[in-house]
Amino acid sequence: MSQVVKAFVGIFFIMVFTMLGTGIVGAQMESAYARDYKENVIAEIENSDLSRQVIDSCIMQAKRDGYDLKVQIYKKKEQKTAEICLAYEYRIGFLNYVSRHEIWGYVI
Repeated sequence: MSQVVKAFVGIFFIMVFTMLGTGIVGAQMESAYARDYKENVIAEIENSDLSRQVIDSCIMQAKRDGYDLKVQIYKKKEQKTAEICLAYEYRIGFLNYVSRHEIWGYVI
């Protein structure tokens, strides 16, 4: 009888660790997608030479894709640069854990 209980406890822990591992891997994948998204936004803004219309379009598209994008433009004499902040939710569903992460980047 004790072997049956040990087997069920073992299976239970394997299932818990599997679900936890799957949640962590999924959250890391979403984080990688957010990093790629930020790099694509930076490339698009750089290619447009910091066009306000393109920046507004990127902000609206990020909102539709579930991200919060903030762009701060700095002008120093004749050179323009921009600071990009992409915020996203890092969530592990199995633990019901949600936190807000931010990725920063710069357009030169």
